[in-house]
Amino acid sequence: MTLVGTLNALTPQGQVIYRYDAPRARDYLSAWLAHLAYCAALPDGPRRTIWHGRGSPSADFELLPVADPLAQLAALASLYRAGRRMPLRFFPKSAWLKVKEGDAKAQAAWESERTRAESDDPVFRIAFRGADLALDEAFAALARIVFEPLVQHLRSGA
Repeated sequence: MTLVGTLNALTPQGQVIYRYDAPRARDYLSAWLAHLAYCAALPDGPRRTIWHGRGSPSADFELLPVADPLAQLAALASLYRAGRRMPLRFFPKSAWLKVKEGDAKAQAAWESERTRAESDDPVFRIAFRGADLALDEAFAALARIVFEPLVQHLRSGA
């Protein structure tokens, strides 16, 4: 696998990412991918990524050094390639909540009646037309593959 790209906001303290909002599943995932690439580049100095957002400092997070970032990237690249052939049962918001807070929170995000539920996303409806969109074992396995390593390297309130 060859990884080509540019990392921005590299400082003596590590990689810094910011967005004027509270972090969402996509922010964690995007930061994780950038962090893995950063760690794989074997930079001088600390191999950490700090994400700053709007609001209290508790909304910020830090990703700690990864021992084998290339293995993590390879696993995610494999999922990416599989997803280019057929839709994967990976629903980011629900997957993040499943790994971080458990099944009940994931299910609430997936089928919420108070806010727009992730299951109502037209992208998923089109990709899986005719299929039952449930948070099944295939979904759970993908959630673990993608987000468990991230959570293991996550420190909140950076």
